[in-house]
Amino acid sequence: MRISCNDFKDNYAYLNTELHDILFSWPKLRHAVVTMGSPSLRAAMPSTQHAFAFALHKIFALESVIEIDDQGTLQLPDHYEDLDQSEKGVLSYWLGMCVTKVVAAEILDVPWPVHLRHLMKAIRIYMKDKQFPDYVGIDSRDNWHVIEAKCFQTEPGRKHREQWEKQVDSVDFISDQLPDTRSYCLTRLKPRISIELTDPEDEVKKRKINLSIKPEQSQRFYYRPYLDLFSDELQAENKTDDKGILYKSIGFDSLNRTKYSIAIERNILEKVLRDELVKKIEPVLKDDWYLGSDGIGLKKEEATEADCIEYNRHHRKRS
Repeated sequence: MRISCNDFKDNYAYLNTELHDILFSWPKLRHAVVTMGSPSLRAAMPSTQHAFAFALHKIFALESVIEIDDQGTLQLPDHYEDLDQSEKGVLSYWLGMCVTKVVAAEILDVPWPVHLRHLMKAIRIYMKDKQFPDYVGIDSRDNWHVIEAKCFQTEPGRKHREQWEKQVDSVDFISDQLPDTRSYCLTRLKPRISIELTDPEDEVKKRKINLSIKPEQSQRFYYRPYLDLFSDELQAENKTDDKGILYKSIGFDSLNRTKYSIAIERNILEKVLRDELVKKIEPVLKDDWYLGSDGIGLKKEEATEADCIEYNRHHRKRS
């Protein structure tokens, strides 16, 4: 799917002229949904399992209203128009965040974008009355990027774009470092789904905002739900497969008799525990699941009869 890049400057000016195609797939989108919201959901919900369960509900919802053709292009089915406007609003927000997560990794080389407001709260940075952008994150060279995610039914007006420009421009420095890019990613739904990434001109300001965030803090926040989820496995000597990957079930789709498991490279979690910076890996598409450049995957597989029995037993206990 073609991604339009506009107004990038300096070392990123080449993005304006090169053609950018992203091959979307459901394994890749499922990975994006799980990783885009897990840290902030973990901060808002009573347990890590709740956070991952909610992420699965987002996946099921998006799968019901988004189609992907053989060329990796996102499409809206006809029945999308039958949804209530409030339902469209929620779904478009989730889709915009999800698409931005994929674009950040594949175009800006930022595999670890995190929700800025939740990160600031976690490391106790408090600022009143400030409209901050959705994401901040480091790239594979440890440079910072600021990204706002948007999804609109139709072409937005100039006032909308001016507001987004203010949001991404609200962060001047991160730990005294000028972000390499401050962009917004817009997903338009009509007349057909299209995506653009724009890095607007910087605003001249008297007062500069310098957020004291270390790359290690950002990555630890990103991986925190997975540290929680695999805490028992990290205490054990060997709980990985022959590729050094840990797996843990997080949910079950009773309608399609499939189960979902988080997969992650064990050495990545061990590096985070030692406060070492994680380096990106080469992403891998494995059958019907995707191991991203952050070392995280969401494995989807057919459920066994034992899985179904365990799910029903657990479901009856909860009800």
